[in-house]
Amino acid sequence: MPLPPAVRQAVYRIFKEAVTNALRHAPGATQLHVALSRHRGHVQLTLTDNGRPAAPGPPSAGIGLRNMQQRAAALGGHVSAGPQAGGGFRVQVPVPD
Repeated sequence: MPLPPAVRQAVYRIFKEAVTNALRHAPGATQLHVALSRHRGHVQLTLTDNGRPAAPGPPSAGIGLRNMQQRAAALGGHVSAGPQAGGGFRVQVPVPD
């Protein structure tokens, strides 16, 4: 079943930003796993890399994550992002469809 256009566009833009962030901020990463699932009225995008978290950047850093959060919130969703216990970084974005 197709997603509503607003959900499809927002999830795609969040995906692009998360991939860009992984390329910029995950030194040593050799893998990026992307999963998109739909279950019980929600779409969930999950991206996980196997890199080391980069050192904090300049004061302007964090704009990408903030943009992802704003896009998800506009749809009634949210973004969970952070380092994983075994290494790497994960971004999860559940939004209502």
